[in-house]
Amino acid sequence: MKQFNIPHRYKPLGWFIFGVSTVLGILYLINTDLLPRWEVNFPAVLSNELFGETTFFTLAVTDLTTLLTAIGIIIGGIMVGFSQEKVDDEYLNQIRLKGLQYAFLTHCILLIFSLLFVREMALLMVLMLNIFVMVILFVIITQVLLYRIQKSMGHVE
Repeated sequence: MKQFNIPHRYKPLGWFIFGVSTVLGILYLINTDLLPRWEVNFPAVLSNELFGETTFFTLAVTDLTTLLTAIGIIIGGIMVGFSQEKVDDEYLNQIRLKGLQYAFLTHCILLIFSLLFVREMALLMVLMLNIFVMVILFVIITQVLLYRIQKSMGHVE
């Protein structure tokens, strides 16, 4: 079966984008005033202000900092998670699949837990953060599994 893999040379760039974006996202969660807010009019297919009217195909005021941070986490995570290793084979593809399965199951468990035990506006915040949980878990789990295999083979000291 044909696998979707990104060339290995993009993995360091993916780590940089993923790392910087994740740090910016955490800083934003800690205190929204720590990062500059660049508000711009950005195209939206659907927009609905709080207690406002729903509009379709419009320009909506968007915080460019949070938008780029979110996109950076996703793109960086994809670049890291799907980059080929220097020696890439079917076994590594199985490791990636296992990492994706663990990430998906963990993501679903966290989502169910959130729906059962978190309420009101806190639930909205948790659901928003849950968008990124699967990508972050996939990167972490896959890298840990790859590290364990490399260590067991004697490639890591």
